[in-house]
Amino acid sequence: MIKLAWSKGAQITLIGPLLEQSGINVDLVDLEALVDDNLTLPENIEIVSKDVGKNILSDDVDIPALDEMVREFHQKAYESGAMDKVYMENKWLDIIPVPSVVLLRGRRRWGKTALGCFLLWLFFNQKHMTPYIVNFPKNKRKLLPKWIKTINDLNKLPKGCIAMMDEVSLKWAAQKYNLSEKEIIDQLISISGQKDQIIIIISHHAAKILLSMVREVDVQLFKLPSKMHSKLERSEIRVFTKEALEAFENLHVSKEEKKAYTYVITDDIDGEMLTNPLPEFWSEELSKAWGDLKFESKIRDNLTDKELRKALRDRVRHKKVKRPRGVAIGE
Repeated sequence: MIKLAWSKGAQITLIGPLLEQSGINVDLVDLEALVDDNLTLPENIEIVSKDVGKNILSDDVDIPALDEMVREFHQKAYESGAMDKVYMENKWLDIIPVPSVVLLRGRRRWGKTALGCFLLWLFFNQKHMTPYIVNFPKNKRKLLPKWIKTINDLNKLPKGCIAMMDEVSLKWAAQKYNLSEKEIIDQLISISGQKDQIIIIISHHAAKILLSMVREVDVQLFKLPSKMHSKLERSEIRVFTKEALEAFENLHVSKEEKKAYTYVITDDIDGEMLTNPLPEFWSEELSKAWGDLKFESKIRDNLTDKELRKALRDRVRHKKVKRPRGVAIGE
């Protein structure tokens, strides 16, 4: 990893992965030549040796003599795709501001969780934001790197974090009417801006999740939607789902290759396709982390039809009622 240090002593680390991917062994980099390609650097930076860590930039160093080496570096970086990777990462950092609420949708098994994990890695690596996954299965914790934290209590999400709420309909479905949880969600989304948080909400489609979540969205991300999603999505945002589906249909790559693409809509972007790599820690088992969850009915089988209808009707109306035998109201 090449280290670049401010002349006053504050150190930063930059372009290490880029150099590694380019396959070039360098100890010196002409900073002036790296200003373009979104690699703008601050002025008055000293170059530190990659191998021995000593300062090798002084008044008698002929910077123009490094031009040939820098050209070689640029050529190999472009040939290896490293420059494309840097551009792609910077693009993601640009479209997702801090703070923001991100809604990620798309058909099943189409890379939504992988994209969410990539964004956790990117903002941890580039913005030093602590990443969290909400309600991640406890028995699958070993699949995650140690720098990703898991949490169940939304009230404990700290300031300046990036949190991913995957399979959100399992916990906060629109059809569940637990008022206390709904209030927590509303408050979390409402004050996430003041807490400099990024909240990533992942679901197959928005019809499954609370409308209060949808209203606060700053960034819409789409993996390939299904045609059924485009027809039965929430009426408030159905037009965006149809737009995303059309964009994917006009994407001239194979269906399998479309998994690498994401359609982006923000206040500043009317619609743009981006790609993302799989994070290094990604695995097939991680992609199915929620697959072992067991679902049990909270209403006993011996409940009469009349009691069942009354319990559900009162629950929808948000009334405090006498609990019928065997029914867990609001749980």
